[in-house]
Amino acid sequence: MINDLNHWDGAVIETTICIIGSGAAGISLALEFINSGTDVTMLESGGKLYEPQTQSLYDSNIVGLPHNSIHAGRGRILGGTTTLWAGQALPLNEIDFERRDWVDRSGWGFTRQDLAPYYRRAEVVMNLPASSYDGDQWCKSHLPAPEFDHQSLEAVISQFSPTPNFGQRYYQELLAATNINVLLHANAINIHTNPDSNAVEWVDVKSLGGKTAQIKAKYYVICCGAIETARLLLASNRIEANGLGNQYDLVGRYFQEHLQYPVGPITPQQRRVFNRTFTAHKYRGIKYHPQFAFAAHAQEQFQVLNAVGGIYYPPSADSAIEAVKVVLKALKQKHLRRQLPKALFNILRHPNQLIAAAYRYLILRQPAQDTSGMPHLGIATEQQPNPDSRVYLGDEVDALGMRRVCLDWRVTDLDKRTAEIFVQVINQEFQRLHLGTIDLTNFQLPESSQDLAGHLNDASHHMGTARMGADPRHGVVDYDCRLHHIHNLYIGSSAVFPTGGASNPTLTIIALCLRLSDHLKARLAA
Repeated sequence: MINDLNHWDGAVIETTICIIGSGAAGISLALEFINSGTDVTMLESGGKLYEPQTQSLYDSNIVGLPHNSIHAGRGRILGGTTTLWAGQALPLNEIDFERRDWVDRSGWGFTRQDLAPYYRRAEVVMNLPASSYDGDQWCKSHLPAPEFDHQSLEAVISQFSPTPNFGQRYYQELLAATNINVLLHANAINIHTNPDSNAVEWVDVKSLGGKTAQIKAKYYVICCGAIETARLLLASNRIEANGLGNQYDLVGRYFQEHLQYPVGPITPQQRRVFNRTFTAHKYRGIKYHPQFAFAAHAQEQFQVLNAVGGIYYPPSADSAIEAVKVVLKALKQKHLRRQLPKALFNILRHPNQLIAAAYRYLILRQPAQDTSGMPHLGIATEQQPNPDSRVYLGDEVDALGMRRVCLDWRVTDLDKRTAEIFVQVINQEFQRLHLGTIDLTNFQLPESSQDLAGHLNDASHHMGTARMGADPRHGVVDYDCRLHHIHNLYIGSSAVFPTGGASNPTLTIIALCLRLSDHLKARLAA
């Protein structure tokens, strides 16, 4: 069932499991309990549609490197950030879970193999087929992967969910579920514990309309994303002055992203073969994106982090295809409507681009992408866990009275060196295989990592602010994603990632939440 806090006031809602957040994590977890006899209440800050006033609760202050997606890359709406993303799935590599001697504070406490069955279940949630995500998958109605030196680069391929918006995909199931109560416009503003701070007693929720309620549950799971998870823990300081789980000043620290670098244009030796090899394609209704990743051997050899690369085609400033994307986004997000006049002008100016894209999309059943321009190399790299890269609370408050976030995002010398070496390795492999010549003229990173603004972009992949660790001195949660000193409070989010790898995090987030669902079912059964 789906309800709205604005229709209630002063209610006390008793439930077995309280899930805070209705994005990929929250919905995946809730789906595990549909028709199970276990009562679940899932809290969502927004409603079914985009609301500027609700979205403004995310307004934050940036005190470190510029970070666009702290605002543009998050959604307070049923479905969360799945209403904004393209649905790309790619699991972490084996090395990402391992303790690496050259990466301080690395290691997950379990292996990729331990998570493998949950990855498969996560694919089902995303309506995706089982995939090995390696070079063997390139051959699905496509050209084979280049024969990279496996000690340098590994061919990988991501796949895209055909139903990326979980708010739409699972709306009817959530609406019909009698044991799942989705409560819209219910902002969690405080987690109240007992005097010993070893158990949560209730969660205070409030709507922008002034309605309030208390949620009392047996177990609580925060599924809010890395930034908002840290904010809620730090704001819940009525018993613990420094916030929940923050006895050792870890909450909000180790904020990580995937660093995206535009590298430079490529002159292919055989343009047609190059485009067919590296551009996205569809097979049986699923979109695939060929990429190449840093081999584990090379990471150890050069003592660097993980990274992944791919080919993209920058659109021209007057691209009609990009203009259509602007129009579609503006229909959902009012603040983008000021871009409509220019977008409509570009559509009318280049109808031939739309005709070609429509033919590719409707007739060939392939992604409507424009590959007429020069191909470019783009890379995304892992970040080193850094306690000085962090989220903390500022003095400003939002409309609910909660202190706003300050983000001090930082990049280390190891982060920068990883990008530089990865590009060199790619260039060497492309030359060896006669794939093409990469122009590295403009890929000149500054000596100081503090001067990287303008040379990279964030990827909307927020991770690491409530990391896993064997004990509370090294992690906010244990390997079951439970806060160390609070027996009934869990985190289902990329906030718990000790390291981020180079893959899109959502498939791993869902896998962790499915793993957590099994843990909760076992506790309930016991």
